[in-house]
Amino acid sequence: MIWPFLTLLVFLVLVLVEISWRRKFARAQQAAQAENARLRQATEQLAQQTQTQQEALFNSMAEGLLVLDQNGRIQLANRAFGGLFGAMADVRGKTIIEAVRLHELADLVEFLGTQKRVLGYELKLSQPAERWVEVNGAAVFNGGGQRQGTILIFHDLT
Repeated sequence: MIWPFLTLLVFLVLVLVEISWRRKFARAQQAAQAENARLRQATEQLAQQTQTQQEALFNSMAEGLLVLDQNGRIQLANRAFGGLFGAMADVRGKTIIEAVRLHELADLVEFLGTQKRVLGYELKLSQPAERWVEVNGAAVFNGGGQRQGTILIFHDLT
């Protein structure tokens, strides 16, 4: 007669232990989710701060800077680039042809796909005012040898 009672008692203890562990697990899971959210927010703030610092740095440069993605679309263009080429609107997401309508510059970007780097290329601009610009550029490749983008630096020679 004592065995059924002991079996029931052990079963109840196991149920209580299970309930206790489930509660502890749920609290630990909530704490982990809260920590994950906090870390995600901190990472986003750090990324925003880094982006703000980069934009301030790039916009303080005297040389024009243009960064293109693997599809030839503009990811970044600093103020000096806008001043040199008369591109006052936001050009991010556009191609070079869409942004500045300069086929010679688009051809140079295509050329960088095979040469990987161009130094001292001189480009004559007629808009907004006639001037000569020296272009230095490099194609950016990933570890697999695929082109990830292009970086161009423009120095006004006039």
